[in-house]
Amino acid sequence: MNILWNNQWVKPEEAVIPLHSEAVMYGLGAFETLRANLGGDIIKPEAHIDRLFLSLDSIGLSHSYTIEEILLMLRRVAENGKSTMQRMKIMVVPEGIAVTSEVLKIDPTIYNGIALKSVVQHRPLPNVKSLSYLECLLSYREAIKEGYFEALMIGLEGEVYEGSRSNIFWFDEDILHTRDTGVLPGITRQLVLDQSPFDIEYSITNLDDLKTKDEIFITSSTLGIVPVSKIDDAIIQDDTFQHTGKIWNILQKKFYK
Repeated sequence: MNILWNNQWVKPEEAVIPLHSEAVMYGLGAFETLRANLGGDIIKPEAHIDRLFLSLDSIGLSHSYTIEEILLMLRRVAENGKSTMQRMKIMVVPEGIAVTSEVLKIDPTIYNGIALKSVVQHRPLPNVKSLSYLECLLSYREAIKEGYFEALMIGLEGEVYEGSRSNIFWFDEDILHTRDTGVLPGITRQLVLDQSPFDIEYSITNLDDLKTKDEIFITSSTLGIVPVSKIDDAIIQDDTFQHTGKIWNILQKKFYK
């Protein structure tokens, strides 16, 4: 792992903060996860930094960093690991800023379809990507423990929100749907909204209805756009991929170009 802590290279064991830090005690801090491709090309860094600043403003954590300064840190770290795909993180806590990278390995079979496990859970501050991430962590662990790829967080009445580390879209009668409120404004989600050749409708659905949709996919900054083939025990129809392949191909090309 490559770690830049307050713009200085440190070893993993040297990247520490005090136990009495509000980041440790209360989860006070914000973070972003990014992807860098071979050669150190970082995907949408400015958009991630903009969202980071919004999160910091929302939780009242002051900082003195500019977009340009954080971009330079990201590029330094990405350059250090450019021989591989990288999962990069920016983390801001009261004590400073960390930019890290590690090797990103993606199983290509996920693009044949993944399974989601519904979990009754919802993040209290959905617009903020804060270090207080326990709801997402517990949901994800539950899904993984039961053999699923990702957790789908739902309300007590079955209202669908988002994945524990992803946004969700569904395709119904040639219209692309996603939720507009109560979810993280994902970077790849926004790319889909900006680049989709299909009509888009913001809507709310429940779990039972979602399982009947023509096509479902999740979006993630590290994974891109990933089709869903199963939710709980329900198999999502995959023969519809033939007529929605156009959106899949267009969005994939735009995301990775």
